[in-house]
Amino acid sequence: MQRVILVDDEAAVRDALAFLLDSRGLPVQAFDSGEAVLQWLDATGTPVRGCFLLDVRMPDMSGLALFDAL
Repeated sequence: MQRVILVDDEAAVRDALAFLLDSRGLPVQAFDSGEAVLQWLDATGTPVRGCFLLDVRMPDMSGLALFDAL
C-alpha cells in the first residue's frame, strides 16, 4: 500500500501535516525521528512504497541523513 511517510521532530508540525494529508485522503505514517523510521522499516520486513516527507533539520539524524540511509 502506498502512503506518505512523514518525519518531523516537532509534534505540532507533524500533527498538523498529518491532519492535512489525511484530510485529502492520503494515508499517513508519522514519525518523530529518522531512527524511528529505520526501526519501523526493519520491523516491517517488506518493502514500503510511498512518498517520504522529511524534516531537514532534526537532532541526531537529519532528514538528509535519513534520505542517504534509505
